[in-house]
Amino acid sequence: MDGLHRARGYDVYLLDIRGYGKSTRPPELAQPPDANPPIVRTATAVKDISAVIVDSILKRRNIPRLVLLGWSWARFHVRPTPTQNPSKVERLVLYAPIWIGMTGRLAVAKAGARLPPTARSRAKRRARWYKRRARRQKATLIPAGFFDAWADATFATDAEGAKMDPPILRAPNGVMADCAEYWWVGKSYYDPAKVTAPALLVTAAWDSPTERTTDHGADFVSAA
Repeated sequence: MDGLHRARGYDVYLLDIRGYGKSTRPPELAQPPDANPPIVRTATAVKDISAVIVDSILKRRNIPRLVLLGWSWARFHVRPTPTQNPSKVERLVLYAPIWIGMTGRLAVAKAGARLPPTARSRAKRRARWYKRRARRQKATLIPAGFFDAWADATFATDAEGAKMDPPILRAPNGVMADCAEYWWVGKSYYDPAKVTAPALLVTAAWDSPTERTTDHGADFVSAA
């Protein structure tokens, strides 16, 4: 993809929000899960994205605007960004966007769960991928070897978690706390009317795993 975009005159940047992917893990993730409240809330993620947009890419390329693409929970973090930097975003693309009432987890929010940072094993991630899938669906939706390839690459990003037995993938859970305070109780985190850039929203019948995973970084692509 990177080579294709460069051939057409585009630069492509991907950002892992702090605590995800290859970004630095916050020190709280080295402590027991119950030792801290949820970390890396949406406000922090938006701050990270805005810093990369305003302070790095635009200056580096000497351009006035760029395109934002959010996938997985990144679309939760990316969407408020154009409302804070409307003149900096030319277009917005969102894959599997979340909205009020989609998760059906009001009971979790009402229970007042603390939602500490998560640490999931490879076996738990596999079970989550295949949960609620009929046997015939598993064969067609997730090709043989695909999960293992994904897990190998994803778990390798957490060097400390990889040393544990069994190896685990640690991730912040601030986005879950924000979901519990907003989306799951019928409140929007941001006003969509303030997103003035042209936007494309894409979802599919089997997006539920994307909706619920906690080990994807807030990746976004900006091209200009």
